[in-house]
Amino acid sequence: MKTVMRDLVSFQGSVSRIRILVWGILLATIKYPLDYAVAVYGFDYPWSPLTYFSVRRGPLLHAADLPQLWLSLLAVAAPFLWAGVALTVKRLRDSGISPMWSLFFFAPYINYLFFLVLCTLPPKRSVRSPDTPSVSADVPGDEQEQGVEGREFGRLIPHNKIGAFCIAFFAAFSISVASIVLASTFGEQWGLSLFLVAPLSIGFVAQFIVGYHDLRSSRPRFGQIISIAVLTVLSLFWSGREGLPCLIMATPILLPVVLIGAFVAHCVIKLGQVRTTSLVFAIGVIPVSTLIDGDFATQPSPRAVRSVIEINASPDLVWKYIVNFPRIESPTELIFRMGIAHPQAATIDGEGPSALRRCIFDQGVFEEPIEVWKPGEELTFGVLSQPSRLDSYLNVKRGQFLLRSIGAATTVVEGTTWFDLNVHPASYWTLWSDNIVETIHQRVLRHVKALAERDAEKVARKP
Repeated sequence: MKTVMRDLVSFQGSVSRIRILVWGILLATIKYPLDYAVAVYGFDYPWSPLTYFSVRRGPLLHAADLPQLWLSLLAVAAPFLWAGVALTVKRLRDSGISPMWSLFFFAPYINYLFFLVLCTLPPKRSVRSPDTPSVSADVPGDEQEQGVEGREFGRLIPHNKIGAFCIAFFAAFSISVASIVLASTFGEQWGLSLFLVAPLSIGFVAQFIVGYHDLRSSRPRFGQIISIAVLTVLSLFWSGREGLPCLIMATPILLPVVLIGAFVAHCVIKLGQVRTTSLVFAIGVIPVSTLIDGDFATQPSPRAVRSVIEINASPDLVWKYIVNFPRIESPTELIFRMGIAHPQAATIDGEGPSALRRCIFDQGVFEEPIEVWKPGEELTFGVLSQPSRLDSYLNVKRGQFLLRSIGAATTVVEGTTWFDLNVHPASYWTLWSDNIVETIHQRVLRHVKALAERDAEKVARKP
């Protein structure tokens, strides 16, 4: 009992890495049922483990909205807060770090990463202590420079360059898969976590591993890092985690960030700061950034793409194929052959504003309830549903065809698609999305043009 009181109540002394990890898990296990009982049974407020990860949606930082619930949860949390701060202060003292850093215990999101770091920080005495074995002359020079913890970690990394490269690739691929799963599960969009934090972490970890036993190298191993990044991209495609077009489009922004991460790791190694804490921070920042992405998602970027084509046929002939066109031949465009969804045919049930148009793509169907029906002039429709594979990237809102007659036998068709882009940074991804939508438009419009002009020639040949 004295040991428990000393750990959880007193601010004197110190605690080890294992001890704070055990206490953290135990206290969280005790606190969750208490919070659940107060929220669900006391105030009929839904509660789950994910509530702790939501600053914007959870009640903990919104006292004015639910004051009684907030006060009740605060009363339950008070002894746990005291114990958490006490453990944090003593863990920092054990590592030779100022207790002032315990303020991070109260920082939303960062506190989870801070706890992981506390569980890996080496004790101060491990740097030099009478209980620590002296460095043997048989220990390689790079491990001597890294200290005891460095020698322990170094045993996990092969001195052989091929072995280190393989481990670095496996780590990069694992981080990539985990980042995609986290972004798909907890993030409302693909952005900061997936396209900035994850590649930084991949570059850091890869360079950390391949350069660990070569402290004398004056440059990061960018050639190996690029090879690892390319192999990771190919492996994501081969494993079915991502489509090849998405990976190709993402590579121009991912690769520079990976190299920046590699450079940071090289600097850390050269400064003699190689320790498991560095890796924990580099990897642990990914789920933290994913939570931020999901909780404070930026607004989707509304886009509108317009395409125009001139058809040598009357509006009446063109209208027939705007509303309902037969199957288009297999695509010749490179972007579609690589796997981007492309239109194949269109059907319609009924006529007028009550009709339902279906635009059939190779990866699913757009269901399009008609909003404006003016034969030979305008077809405007909403989007009731779209292929589920597109949901992570964009949300198509509306579509429209405007027909304008030029002379007796020429029609100008303007096709427009309105959509929200859910991938960030939007300034980069709009370059791809607008081009893809334009290519889809042109595939449909050229098909309509060929069909309508064929019918126009038949009409012209009739006596």
